[in-house]
Amino acid sequence: MIDINTKVIVRNNEDETYKIGILKRYDLFGGGNFKKTKLPIVDIDGVEYTCMGIVIVYDKIVTDILDKLTPKEQWNILSANYKRQ
Repeated sequence: MIDINTKVIVRNNEDETYKIGILKRYDLFGGGNFKKTKLPIVDIDGVEYTCMGIVIVYDKIVTDILDKLTPKEQWNILSANYKRQ
């Protein structure tokens, strides 16, 4: 798991580019017939988001690569190369 207050890169599978934010906490999600899981809550420009996509520790080299890709290519590269941390 990524430590709280760490700068992170966030990417979902929608047709939009990655975002950079600060990991604020983990919230439990699920219950009943579903396994409970901890989802990261990330502050992006003062708004907190529950992240069901990819959240990785910020790395300038990674953002330099992502900046050259389309949103779909970003998703494909990140989803193929990163597991939930």
